[in-house]
Amino acid sequence: MFVNLNMDKVTKKPITPPEIITRGFIATQNTGELILGLRNRVVDTASRANGNMQKDVEQAVSNYLYKETKRRPMIIVNITKS
Repeated sequence: MFVNLNMDKVTKKPITPPEIITRGFIATQNTGELILGLRNRVVDTASRANGNMQKDVEQAVSNYLYKETKRRPMIIVNITKS
């Protein structure tokens, strides 16, 4: 799973909704609700992060996915600040 997040340097808030890419993790028909929940979790976590944002987002995504699917995929988080 790949999570791409564009953050504003000044406000430290997401500029755009996070881009979430899954390959071989969940069936296409089941992605809508799960991706929406993931996006909300990523934005909330990134907005409240007070240390290592990348690690915080990765942990939040991992916990959410395990709670919803009982699976632990590899998660790659990319944060771009502009």
